[in-house]
Amino acid sequence: MRLFLAIKLDRPAEAQLARRLLELQRALGDTADALRWTPAANIHATLHFLGEIDVSRLEALREALGTRVAEPSFEMSLGGAGVFPASGAPRVVWLAVMKGAESVANIHREMGERLTRSRFAVEKRAFSPHVTVARIRDRESRRTKHLRERLAVVDAAPIAWIVECVTLFRSDLSGAVPRYEAAHEIRLSNSTDGSASRP
Repeated sequence: MRLFLAIKLDRPAEAQLARRLLELQRALGDTADALRWTPAANIHATLHFLGEIDVSRLEALREALGTRVAEPSFEMSLGGAGVFPASGAPRVVWLAVMKGAESVANIHREMGERLTRSRFAVEKRAFSPHVTVARIRDRESRRTKHLRERLAVVDAAPIAWIVECVTLFRSDLSGAVPRYEAAHEIRLSNSTDGSASRP
């Protein structure tokens, strides 16, 4: 199973994000075709990418993650668009986490500690809260060299929602568009109780 731990938008924020993606595509004009856009329903803030985990370890992973995290529920908002890497040919288009970035970082750290204690590998690279909205298609770097400048002028009105849980997702990449299925849920400390999803 290919697994990752993430924060999802709620439905109203997801609808706002869908509109934002259309605005970005209109602003980019013909350049928008050089990007692979992620459907709004699939967009999330990744906390930890776990990669391939044997199904026999799923229950141990759920136990390692627990059902509660110390961080209380909080408002999270997305702002303007940018690209990775910071210089050179763009590879990824993202929206910045504006409000709630500290809470996201706290959850990332706590979940990382739990995973490490239970001998699940975590990525070592520096964590930067964001949501990926598009990736530059192969061999399209010439068409996207002015991407940073064009994204900078797009309206960055905040997209906000209340985060109450973190979800372990299983991804299915067999179709034209990835499918994500919830495999476990970790509630924030003061959120209402929810039932963990089971496959």
